[in-house]
Amino acid sequence: AEAEVQAFAGDSSQHRDAIRSSEKVLEAAEAAEERTTNLEEERARVQEEVGSLRYAVKDIKSFQHRRAQELDVQAKKLERTKRKLEDERATRARTEAASEAAEVASTAGQLRRLQQLNGLLTEQALEAQRELDGRALLQAELRAEHNELAASEAE
Repeated sequence: AEAEVQAFAGDSSQHRDAIRSSEKVLEAAEAAEERTTNLEEERARVQEEVGSLRYAVKDIKSFQHRRAQELDVQAKKLERTKRKLEDERATRARTEAASEAAEVASTAGQLRRLQQLNGLLTEQALEAQRELDGRALLQAELRAEHNELAASEAE
């Protein structure tokens, strides 16, 4: 009986060791299960964050694409406006140059006409002066003649 008790005690000791070992394995399994649960939760959170980031990146790319298109349209519009202003400036410069050339030609023509008129007026003035000089001479001759006649009548 004592052998049975000792065998039972030995078995009991083995059972206790097995129970302790099982408890340790169970604790390790529970800890592993908790880590697995935590890792799965972390994985789900990370996947959700990755999904949000992908959506944000797509949204940013879409915004950037629209903005690039808007800027491209704006750049083309500014380029057209620039060409239009350059064309207007060139047209205005040609018009001003033509206007200045016409004004110079007109001024030159007026100058020639004025010079001709001046020559004509100078000629007329000289002719009038000669005529005045001739009349003065005639008047002097007539006075002398008048004086001679008056002197001959007085004798």
